[in-house]
Amino acid sequence: MTSALYLDTEFNGFKDGKLISMGLISTCGDSWYHVYNIPQNTTQWIKENVLLRLCKDVDPPRVFRLSLWDFLIKHEGKPIIANCSIDFKHLTEMLIEENGIKLNIELDMHLIRSKTLKARIPHNALSDAEALMHWHVSQ
Repeated sequence: MTSALYLDTEFNGFKDGKLISMGLISTCGDSWYHVYNIPQNTTQWIKENVLLRLCKDVDPPRVFRLSLWDFLIKHEGKPIIANCSIDFKHLTEMLIEENGIKLNIELDMHLIRSKTLKARIPHNALSDAEALMHWHVSQ
């Protein structure tokens, strides 16, 4: 298998929930993980299963975006693999121009359906992305 990036996000709720955190990991071992937002109003499940496992502070939105862009540019040309289409929704929302800064990058996204993933830290975006990578590479 060629080098790839694996993506996972955590968000508040289902479907239209706001982004909380995002993780990307490369088969080469390079990783990126940042927290975008800690919601004020959320369910008890999100509080117990996502917010307690963030392992990082919130980044200002501009810092989050620029850091993500830098990581993606560094890995340009690698396919991005996720097991949930909403992960791609959150990723592409972070690629929207901000204050005249444009990201000119070609993305190749692949949606795969994984079996049960065994993350070291369940519901932590980077750990879940890593579990997806290990599952996919072993197939």
